[in-house]
Amino acid sequence: LEFRIQQDSTDDDSLALRSFAGQILEAARGGQVEFLALLHTILLDDPGAWLARVFGPEEGKRLLGLHEAGLPHFDQDVSLAFRRMVEAGLTEIHVYRLADAADPRANEMQKAAFRAMKEPVALFTVDFKHPDSPLGRSIFNWVKVDGGFKLIGMLPGMP
Repeated sequence: LEFRIQQDSTDDDSLALRSFAGQILEAARGGQVEFLALLHTILLDDPGAWLARVFGPEEGKRLLGLHEAGLPHFDQDVSLAFRRMVEAGLTEIHVYRLADAADPRANEMQKAAFRAMKEPVALFTVDFKHPDSPLGRSIFNWVKVDGGFKLIGMLPGMP
């Protein structure tokens, strides 16, 4: 899809996520075992506890159900998404750190997520773009947890 590139965030976490996203793209070019091992590092270690802490027990439980429903398809869906980005030449990476719902770069889902958070955390968006085209793909809702980046993905039905 076509999107306009916005001002990249330049804080240390955004720069580290940009580098990590580059490592994921590089791994997508290699062997499946190593690639999947890297992808598994972006899963929350204890999603129930994290979601309950950040969104509260009720909303956390609902989001955990959605998270668990997607796990059987994670390897196939996420690895395919990254491999398709590599095949399409979407190798220019942009990262946006969103601190709250007032950030003009936040989409409606992210604004709703911020409003629902009981313990606010930054959300990151990673855009993968073709260097010679306005076309690209966004992967929304990365978070930093215990020093690493995790993908919490789409958050449908936020209040």
